[in-house]
Amino acid sequence: MIRIVLFLASLAVIAAGVGWIADRPGEVSITWMGHRVETSLMVAFFAIVALVILLMVVWWIISIILHSPGYASLFFRHRRAAKGYLAVTRGLIAIGAGDLRAARKSAEEAARLSPRDPLALLLSAQSAQLAGDRSGAERAFRAMTAREDTRALGLR
Repeated sequence: MIRIVLFLASLAVIAAGVGWIADRPGEVSITWMGHRVETSLMVAFFAIVALVILLMVVWWIISIILHSPGYASLFFRHRRAAKGYLAVTRGLIAIGAGDLRAARKSAEEAARLSPRDPLALLLSAQSAQLAGDRSGAERAFRAMTAREDTRALGLR
């Protein structure tokens, strides 16, 4: 509600300012490098506003161009993390269903896409347990004990 009131108040102030300028007709005369330009105050005002808007758009475009490598990096990092999360999800579902081949494939994909993710470690440990690979499961659980956030699960 406060935002609406502030928006309407600022709109009223802008309208009052434009009305005040329109009620006071005048001329603006600019002489530059031998050229003389004469126009009304209202036209000069709108020309300055248009110039400011144009400069803001140009600045925005330059800013986007300069920051585009960071935006692209963030996009690819986010997409890779989403794929890793999807692989972990598929793997945990495969473990629950008892599908060893799909669990192994998803564990390898999750380890490749997000090697530092604790769920990827859990998935590799669970898939090794499902396969009966005690040494692989032990390696995965030992890797989990090396991390602070998964130590309790790795010890269990």
